[in-house]
Amino acid sequence: MPASYDLKGLMKFLARDEWGGCFEEVFDDHFGPVLKAGDMEFDDLAEILSDDWAMTLWGCAFEDFLTQEFDVQGGNIVDEYLKRRGWKERCTCRPNGGPGHERPASSPALHHACRVRAPA
Repeated sequence: MPASYDLKGLMKFLARDEWGGCFEEVFDDHFGPVLKAGDMEFDDLAEILSDDWAMTLWGCAFEDFLTQEFDVQGGNIVDEYLKRRGWKERCTCRPNGGPGHERPASSPALHHACRVRAPA
């Protein structure tokens, strides 16, 4: 059974040229000041904190990115992904930023629209 919150397709979609620059902008907002102050790269931060904590922090930046509108075609990566590739999702839950993507990072940034199935 596939994981219901598998984001591999969305992560692959992030590699598209128009979204890579947008993510770098959000990543820099989250990590730029500390990396610049410490004259280090993100990998250096991972060595200090551990890979698990570094990826948790990276995930926070990624979730923040998913909620934002950008000046590119589609505006929001979640909406654009669902429009172009959402049909390929095998699970019953699909990522959905929902209306009004501008949520503060402290609120749940990525919501899921799910169908409820009765037990067989």
